Amino acid sequence: MALAVRVAKAKDFRDFFERKPPKVWNALCCVRDGRIIGMGGVVYTDDGVAMGFLDMRERPAVALHRAGLRFMAAMKAVGEPVIYTACDDAIPRAADWLLRLGFKMTPDVVEGQRLWRWKPE
Repeated sequence: MALAVRVAKAKDFRDFFERKPPKVWNALCCVRDGRIIGMGGVVYTDDGVAMGFLDMRERPAVALHRAGLRFMAAMKAVGEPVIYTACDDAIPRAADWLLRLGFKMTPDVVEGQRLWRWKPE
């Protein structure tokens, strides 16, 4: 059961989500035995706001956390000023994980979901 994390390509996005990728995005994908089991990164809104996303079909917790740390370090290195995301409360400990990645809950709610914000320190 070989597990790898790599930079996602447009084809990976299309294969995983069954739609074309957004205009501007950046993501890592988690690959097990040649198939993508998860993808996470940011998509940029038309006004340039970075919105984080994560979709896992399987949950390799250690690889997921390491990839998240790696991705957030890359966002800091390239000077991304802020990333927003929503937390899926149906996933156990999702909020704890966002906190470990450096996100903080905001008072803002969009489409019924509380927004979280990451800013590099």
